[in-house]
Amino acid sequence: MPSSISELRQEAGSELNTLWEKSDTVLWAFTSDGIVLHNFTQGICLELDATAHVVWSYLDGRHSTKDIAEKLCELPARGDSSPDGNSAFVIKVIGELLAGGFIRSRQ
Repeated sequence: MPSSISELRQEAGSELNTLWEKSDTVLWAFTSDGIVLHNFTQGICLELDATAHVVWSYLDGRHSTKDIAEKLCELPARGDSSPDGNSAFVIKVIGELLAGGFIRSRQ
């Protein structure tokens, strides 16, 4: 099991075709700036801004890291970002979500 966020980011980016899904132990609420997540079994909260919220919305077990990065290219706020920049952003967000137990890879 990875022990640091950098190792979790490495895990998230090591296989761009990994399918990710939300953990069953997470509640979330929309805010004016994005979304707030609460992992009630670990007592951890995390706030995602509007762009990171888009990443969260695609963590449904059907979209890979690569798929989500491609979806970000369609957003006006990130549409001018490079595919590599979007992949790095998605890997960063997924690493943070993994660290808090908010998501898991789909088996």
